[in-house]
Amino acid sequence: MNSACRRSVATLLLSTALAVLPGSAVAAGVVFIKGGAMHLMDNSQSFDTPAHIPENVTLDETSYKTINAGWELRLRHGWAVGTEYLGYNHRFTSSASPSARGTAETDAFMVSGKKYFFNSGNFHPYVGGGFGIGFTDISNEGGGGQIEMDLNTSILLHAMLGVELRIDHLSFLLEAKHMKFDIRHIDVEYDPTATGMFLGVGFNW
Repeated sequence: MNSACRRSVATLLLSTALAVLPGSAVAAGVVFIKGGAMHLMDNSQSFDTPAHIPENVTLDETSYKTINAGWELRLRHGWAVGTEYLGYNHRFTSSASPSARGTAETDAFMVSGKKYFFNSGNFHPYVGGGFGIGFTDISNEGGGGQIEMDLNTSILLHAMLGVELRIDHLSFLLEAKHMKFDIRHIDVEYDPTATGMFLGVGFNW
């Protein structure tokens, strides 16, 4: 999935949120953005080369350029539904050829369901989860790399646990998130399954 397509999907999610705001004011909801880091469950993996010979690589355990954004409608009895985007990148280095360096990018677009607790007060713990579709893009940095550029798509599952502080129309969030998916393509395997922590802010209506 190229950058233009990713931006188009993210724009579609935001546009949908803005479109439903007037009609859903009575249902309450939030638009949010969070930053944090995802930690790979397996940072020693095997990527393909132009000769179609798998090559072992070591990925940075902690991601960079990590962002999570979305919106949700809040229903009765503490339930909520919405959509969100999560993007995170990991740098990698070939175990055999140090010049074979690059980046493994992950973009996930998800449908989520949540259950909030404590209807009164400012603090609201929550649990949630859902499913979605993920895209990974493996690419070399500069010239001389031996890792084959590769693009894959996969169905994914995700789960979250967090707490939200609501003050008037603002929300402040602390959240732990787990993403589970395997992406396979011929001899190439990149598994971006990861767990992360996020801090964020939202606007309530």
